[in-house]
Amino acid sequence: MSDTKKKVELFYAGFYVSNIAKCALFIFCFVYFVWSAYEISTLKSELKDLSKVVASISPGGKEVSKSLQRSPSSFVSLSRTVQVTEELRRIRLKRGIEKQKKKRRRQKGKKRRRCKCPPGPAGPQGPRGEKGDTGLPGSACSARAAHFVTTPPKANDCILEEFKVYCPGNRTFWSANKSEPIPYFQEAGWMKNKINNSILKIRSDKGNSFEVLQSGLYLMYAQIEKFTKDPREFFGLFVTDKNDSNEKRVFHCADSIDSYEHSDISVFFNSKEKTCNMMGLQYLEKGDILRLKVITSNTAVTISQDKTFFGAVLFS
Repeated sequence: MSDTKKKVELFYAGFYVSNIAKCALFIFCFVYFVWSAYEISTLKSELKDLSKVVASISPGGKEVSKSLQRSPSSFVSLSRTVQVTEELRRIRLKRGIEKQKKKRRRQKGKKRRRCKCPPGPAGPQGPRGEKGDTGLPGSACSARAAHFVTTPPKANDCILEEFKVYCPGNRTFWSANKSEPIPYFQEAGWMKNKINNSILKIRSDKGNSFEVLQSGLYLMYAQIEKFTKDPREFFGLFVTDKNDSNEKRVFHCADSIDSYEHSDISVFFNSKEKTCNMMGLQYLEKGDILRLKVITSNTAVTISQDKTFFGAVLFS
């Protein structure tokens, strides 16, 4: 009886242990399957995100992403695929930049090709075109001009007149007075025919004033060549009314010299030869009187037709 009882107890003990082991194995398998399912779902979501990244990197990435979604086992080579795709993108970008640079060089260095071949024979003359419409009748030139030049008087010795001196040796005129009109003006050679000389005339025998013959807008100009020896020298064009009153200066010219060395030979021996120019627009009335004056005293002016002159153009 004791042996049988021991066998029964051993049987129940073995059965109990085997049941416990089975339960433990079942629990372990259940936990393992649950964990595997969780890992697979996580892997799928990560694979989906990576496929989107690959698709956004390059045009070929869409096909890679599809293959990854169809075959999750390719996840092992995903990093390598991304590296290759990124390298391809860099290469394409570099090639595109090089193409743009080459295109710019070609456009910059592109020159117009010239044909080195000799020209061919002229073609036949085409038919004559139809006669155009008759144009509007033209109008005569509305601008008139006058020009006066300084002409030295015929003399062998210096001409002395009160405080004024003219010397034919160097063709210079100067005066000890201030605001002295420049004399010896005459009409230019082309004005002798009197065709265009209907706007100004020389007023006095000394040739130092001009009278306006027609009212209008005048463009006046003047040039004075002088021997400069003073720190400041001034010239001007003055206008008075027909009664020779109400004088006003309309144009002004100033000049100077930096240094002057006095000479016992002549006061003008070391002077500098310079020119002074004036030009401008001024409305003048008929009968107005014009004078070109040397404002400073003892300023030598050259009397020559190509060096000291005066003129005006009337715009009607």
